[in-house]
Amino acid sequence: MEKAASAPWAIVITGAPACGKGTQCELMVQKYGLVHISTGDLLRARQRDLKDLEKIMKDGKLVPDDLMISVLQERLAEPDCQAGVLLDGFPRTRAQAEMLNGTPLKVRHVVFLDVPDWVVTDRVEGRRIDPVSGRVYHVRHRPPTDEAVRDRLIKRDDDTVRKIRTRLIEFHANIAGVLEMYQDMLITIKAREFAVLHGARIDRNTTSVPVNSNPEQIFDAIRQHIEGDQYWGTSFRTLVSVKEYECGSSATDLLSLCRFFDHGRMRMFRNGCLENTLASGVSCVIRAQAVQLTWPLVAHTKLIVRTSVGQVGTTSVTLVFELTERDTGEEIGLGSCTLVYLDRSRNPTSIPGRTRLKQLVASSGRSENDHPVLHEGRGRGGLVRTLERGPDYTIQERLTTVISGDSWGAEGQGKYPSPLHTWSTLTLFTPADVDGNGSMHTSAIMRRVFDAVYTACLAGELGPASLATAPIRRYAAELSAPVESGMSVRVTLIQTLSASQRPWIRRMVRIGFTLDVVDHGVHAPTQSSGTAAQRVARGIVDLEMASESSRL
Repeated sequence: MEKAASAPWAIVITGAPACGKGTQCELMVQKYGLVHISTGDLLRARQRDLKDLEKIMKDGKLVPDDLMISVLQERLAEPDCQAGVLLDGFPRTRAQAEMLNGTPLKVRHVVFLDVPDWVVTDRVEGRRIDPVSGRVYHVRHRPPTDEAVRDRLIKRDDDTVRKIRTRLIEFHANIAGVLEMYQDMLITIKAREFAVLHGARIDRNTTSVPVNSNPEQIFDAIRQHIEGDQYWGTSFRTLVSVKEYECGSSATDLLSLCRFFDHGRMRMFRNGCLENTLASGVSCVIRAQAVQLTWPLVAHTKLIVRTSVGQVGTTSVTLVFELTERDTGEEIGLGSCTLVYLDRSRNPTSIPGRTRLKQLVASSGRSENDHPVLHEGRGRGGLVRTLERGPDYTIQERLTTVISGDSWGAEGQGKYPSPLHTWSTLTLFTPADVDGNGSMHTSAIMRRVFDAVYTACLAGELGPASLATAPIRRYAAELSAPVESGMSVRVTLIQTLSASQRPWIRRMVRIGFTLDVVDHGVHAPTQSSGTAAQRVARGIVDLEMASESSRL
């Protein structure tokens, strides 16, 4: 006995004429493999046979419901529709929606692109069609790059201001009834001129985006609604509850922040927009990291971790993290990390899907220089300026520390003075410091640096004894090589800045550090006389001499 064919299912996309439905349909068809059914295209193909239909369309009026549903049912009966269809611009009236409900077709989602009328009018005036491919272009916003395509573009007869105004009047008269029919499955993308933040959720079914968002950003918002927990986009929030063992001293707090942010980074690859960037033969490693503690962690508090894509370069991506209290919204900590993509030979390689990723991040409410962790003057006491200069800089240029001797920040306030104090010690990395993909090495390095800093401070090697009770506020590092089990490393500390030398960072003492490999495969640290074969990391640690929350 043959198995009966399952009823076809559909996603409906609706909105005013020229609101961008066609472009979103292309992206949805590519992603979900749906059959795109444009009722406008179906009707234009039939108007040669139906003279009444031809006159209705030339006048810019809506097609009668019974004629519309008849043409659609003919198309839905074809075999390719069984795998799922994307209905573009149908139903347009409540009566059409009721007729559609009477067919075997099951509607799963209704995407409503809510675009202001003035935007629609502007798009219609500049819209052009390629008669060969059927692709839609705009003379200002989306012109074709191919000169041959540009020369053959045509303007549709109904793309005039007079006709679009007629269609908008009829659209607004009918859309409320359609949306009411599908309120349980409705997804609204509300494009507004003064939207503050791209992808901001207004409620469970509505997302607000700037009116100038590109098609990839609109589609990203649609994906988050359709796929739910399977896709979180370019920015998402997760809830964490602080355990007692995750707080207690500034060093413990910063290590906990690092773990919170590591979780967000991994989620960006599993559920976020970086999910498809790890193509075959391509891996990703952390090359720079910065963490700042604004206020101490308190056990049992609920915190929100926000993870966002900050910048997209050629071979690297920068993620930005923000930690706030759930109830008050107060900032607790900030962080960032720069990820570099490597090929099989461990050389930097272009990011798979880079073009789409840059489009997603572009105009998302954060400029390339607006980095909440790596720039001076953000948050209490100012931040480290020296990690990220922009996507065009090499990895070596991304971190200028007290060790490199470069000038202080963009203002060029002179070279660093000679070191006030230096101190070094040997340490050994063990199997407890690494995991299968090497992601634990960031926190392992951070812990070794903190241990060295406080050991040196307690011994009085880096200045006054009061440093031994100074909380750590910031940590920034460039990571050159992964940590390996059995690796013996020399940690060198250099104090070059004090409050008296840099009054704009008073109360802060900055300590630079380097980690250099002394030997591989040893069982215990030894005073090896050999030259360091490899640099593992370098960076800075800022200690606060006087603070409102001065506990360690």
